Amino acid sequence: MAYLGQLVSMAEKYVWAVISPEDESLMDAKLMSAKPTLHELQQAVGGNIQPIPNSWIKAGIRTMYVNEEGMWQKLPVNKLAHELLDIQMDYPLLGPVVVQWKPSRIIGE
Repeated sequence: MAYLGQLVSMAEKYVWAVISPEDESLMDAKLMSAKPTLHELQQAVGGNIQPIPNSWIKAGIRTMYVNEEGMWQKLPVNKLAHELLDIQMDYPLLGPVVVQWKPSRIIGE
């Protein structure tokens, strides 16, 4: 895996990355080298995946996946991933989050 800061030159492409609860900025996100398989998505979030509805996420983000049992597994809050949402939710995103986004749209804001 690479880091976002290493691939800013590829900013016009959508990239896949894992945002960990410990990450403080998008520059800390670990990039995936290719579109992940279902198994890789499940490994990244630590269980079964749950997509976040596209109408909830900000422009520049194409897809977000979380662990569907994050609350029951008592996963830590992912504040950075929660900031990528375009709505207010009554509950936070928990655990690692896999996102597909266009870095030029997010970093440039």
